[in-house]
Amino acid sequence: MRQPLMQQPSAAQPGLLTALVPLVATSITVLLAVAALPSLVLQANLRVHTEPAVSGGDVLVVARAASGRWILNGAPQADEGLLRQLQARPPAVVAVRFQPSAGLASAEVAASLDWLQHHSRLPVLVEWPGGMR
Repeated sequence: MRQPLMQQPSAAQPGLLTALVPLVATSITVLLAVAALPSLVLQANLRVHTEPAVSGGDVLVVARAASGRWILNGAPQADEGLLRQLQARPPAVVAVRFQPSAGLASAEVAASLDWLQHHSRLPVLVEWPGGMR
């Protein structure tokens, strides 16, 4: 009676399989990275707001001190006084530059900016302490 011949694995097959697994894993990784690239690029759209041009006119400089006091072009102002100045602005004024104090909390800065934007018909530009915008 004849017994079927069992094939012995050759020495080349395990080496081929060992090299094939990392090659397939690398190929899949590269393909996934290339496939994800368009969505990653589309998500990287940063919303950059350009600063309105203020050339050709004057700017009202409004600062908010850490004490909560408004300062308009270097002169202290009460809320009512600043409101009158914003509403009775000269025609040459084209923007309001808001300079919050570094001593204000972020919520106070946000509330002050909101108040200025609500009461001014002009664009309000923010100038952070240290010149950062």
